[in-house]
Amino acid sequence: FSSIPDGHRLLEGIPQHQACMRGHAWQWGTVRFEYLHPGPEFPPGAARSPTNARSCVLKIDAPAGSVLLAGDIEARQELDLIERHASRLQSDLLLAPHHGSNTSSTEPFLKAVAPRAALFQVGYRNRYHHPKREVVQRYQDRGILPLRTDQSGAIHIGVGDEINFTTDRCERQRYWSSEPCKRNE
Repeated sequence: FSSIPDGHRLLEGIPQHQACMRGHAWQWGTVRFEYLHPGPEFPPGAARSPTNARSCVLKIDAPAGSVLLAGDIEARQELDLIERHASRLQSDLLLAPHHGSNTSSTEPFLKAVAPRAALFQVGYRNRYHHPKREVVQRYQDRGILPLRTDQSGAIHIGVGDEINFTTDRCERQRYWSSEPCKRNE
């Protein structure tokens, strides 16, 4: 599944490609998956950044909790999600939209999702300087635990009776690392 348009050269040689589409859902055991975005219409606000605006947004619900994978959506698509799915956005874990850029993670979106933790998937010293300091602060002001791959290395998410997080920095501490690891808080 992807949001790459049919006929794009990146899809050459991929025989089973399907477009992610709002409303497409499936069940795997006790886990439910559903795409909430994009829809068949051109995404609102997509003229500025069409690739980001078409990002697949996947909601995963399991008995232990829920996860919202928000892709690279920006503020206008966050608003669209709130307008269409406000009651279904709440999730225990949020993959921070657009890596924590200043074009996403709006207050209304964070209020609607109300995650316990947010995963910022970013590279160390990335050229975009993601996540932005003010965006991380927005999460912290709401009591949302920020988990950052640039600071913690790999982040392992375990789903059992509840959702747990461990990081390589905590599990494989090195004597030369002066920063303390961040555990579930």
